[in-house]
Amino acid sequence: MKRTLTTLLLAAICFNFDIAVAQEASNKINRLKGEMELTIDISKMTDTVGRFMVMVGGEIFYPEIKNSVMTIHKLMEEPRKTFLAFYTAKKIKENPGKALNYIAAGVSDNIDFLGIAGKYKIVVQGTIANSKIINPSPHQKKFNELLKLKTNFDKRVFEENASLITEIKNTQNVNTRDSLISIFYKQYQGKYPKYYQDTILGFVKHHPDEPASLLELEEYSYRNDKNLATLSILYNNLTERLKTLPTAERVYSTINHEQFAGSLVGRQAPTFVQNDPLGKSVSLNNFKGNVILLEFWASWCGACRASNPSIVKTYQKYKDKGLKILGVSLDSDKERWVKAIKDDSLTWTHVSDLQEFNNAAAVLYHVYSIPSNFLIDKSGKVIVADLDENELTEYLEKLLK
Repeated sequence: MKRTLTTLLLAAICFNFDIAVAQEASNKINRLKGEMELTIDISKMTDTVGRFMVMVGGEIFYPEIKNSVMTIHKLMEEPRKTFLAFYTAKKIKENPGKALNYIAAGVSDNIDFLGIAGKYKIVVQGTIANSKIINPSPHQKKFNELLKLKTNFDKRVFEENASLITEIKNTQNVNTRDSLISIFYKQYQGKYPKYYQDTILGFVKHHPDEPASLLELEEYSYRNDKNLATLSILYNNLTERLKTLPTAERVYSTINHEQFAGSLVGRQAPTFVQNDPLGKSVSLNNFKGNVILLEFWASWCGACRASNPSIVKTYQKYKDKGLKILGVSLDSDKERWVKAIKDDSLTWTHVSDLQEFNNAAAVLYHVYSIPSNFLIDKSGKVIVADLDENELTEYLEKLLK
């Protein structure tokens, strides 16, 4: 009888322990989800004449100021990289008619931090760049560690080339200065790939359960110089709770997209038909006989909007030589889509079925992240996928002689 009672007691303890472990695992996932309450205190900020912008992932907020405080509430499905910027009245005046996210690259007064479920307070001390997070979460601290690793490289390179930088600053001749700048960037670019592989991706490898690692892996997945095998290994190394998050799913989908895009090179581009903003049907086959850049984008995609000026420049240079661009929007809001086309001066052909990532063409081309593009030659074959501005120019120079 004692043995039976003992056995039952042990079984009950084990059962309850298993439930506790399961609940703890569930709670760990839930802690990465939930509402974020972000309070930004600007009472100590030097200049507040302008506009503030907060970008959480790809969503943009222009918070109201009440008693020198801004508050944002957002339901977080997962931790996301968050960008706080301040645009002076002068900066806005210099860029009339442009969305603030469009000129984000030119803003120096900003900070990056981790947007995550919970209550957090930021106190601006003079400028946004000098802001301090009062109650950072452990995940926020790890995110800051990763940011510091990135800035450490820049600091080290500038220190190693201090005399060269001084010479650049003191040189009056424009051609000489450009040559010296070129020398500096060659040194930078020559050393950064190894540092990034060993240190930045090393952080990702050794912190497989940190949101910061997942966000860095997402950024790496967008790079044209990424190693697909490395991306796959680092993804597989992530903990199961991170793999359940939408960003991890996008990284996994990117791996599949890259594999598909690679297999598509040299083959006929899959054709499709969608409507332009006026409701007219447009087929990819309509452009056959021309060099085509098939560009997947969306009005809500910050990276897409930031890359649009370079595409406009490329189009203006090569459109008379035979370049055609077909933009496929992953929007769901037609009004925002059409407005973005006008605001960014995108004068080529545009289509969409307004189904976001369920867009039929995006599904056909295995597009799971944007911006994404495919370059198609005059015979209708895919030449290459996901080109940056310089790579695109190189190919166009060859194809449009």
